Formats: sequence, structure tokens, C-alpha cells
Amino acid sequence: MGFEPLIWYCKPEPDSVWEKIVDSAFGSYTPCAINTLVISTSNLVLMGLCLYRIWLIIFNAKAQRFCLKSNYYNYILAMLASYCAFQPLLRLWTGNSVFSLNEEADFAPFEVSLAYHTPMTSLCMNAH
Repeated sequence: MGFEPLIWYCKPEPDSVWEKIVDSAFGSYTPCAINTLVISTSNLVLMGLCLYRIWLIIFNAKAQRFCLKSNYYNYILAMLASYCAFQPLLRLWTGNSVFSLNEEADFAPFEVSLAYHTPMTSLCMNAH
């Protein structure tokens, strides 16, 4: 079916919904491709930009902090970022897979990696 490490990482299911119904060039690898190429890459780039911004605020006197008019808005943004950090961990804890459409609660490694670096990205956005 494919390259061994790719099969381990993506865990494609033969004759799955992703292969039959979804019109995609990736076939049963569609969830892995979407997750890895789009979501994970976006999260890593965003986390890098947030860490760079935090570094600039700490070590550069010319960098200005972004201040909102009221602390109320800061609390709302912190609550939203905390929810975005907590939601993937809750999915791991309860066994709800986003991409597996069958009854199995087994997570593919690409889902586990997303569930770990999405909270880090959300907390990074919350830090500055």
C-alpha cells in the first residue's frame, strides 16, 4: 500500500469512507495529509511567530506590547486560548478521534502529534 513509516504514521484504512466517498488524490491518506500539511504546519509556523514576538518583547526595548482598552477583553481572549488548548487534550482523554469515522478509539500518530502541539501553540498565543 505504501512506504512503511508513512503507513505507521497515517494508519490508512482500506475501503474506508475517505477512500470511497471523498474525491481526493490522497485516497485513504486524506486525513493524514490534511492534518499534517495544513493544520500541523500552520500551528508550527504560528508557534514560531509567537515565540519570536515574545523574544522581541523581552529582549528589545523598541518592541511595543499590544494593550487592549480593558482587561475584560484580555480575560475573554485568555479564556478562548485556554479552551483552544484544552479541547485537543480533552479529545485524547475521552478517545474521540476527529478523522476516524468508524467505531475504533485508536488514534493515529498524526492525531496524537496534533493534539500535543495545538495546546502549545494556543498557550504561546496566550503568553504574549
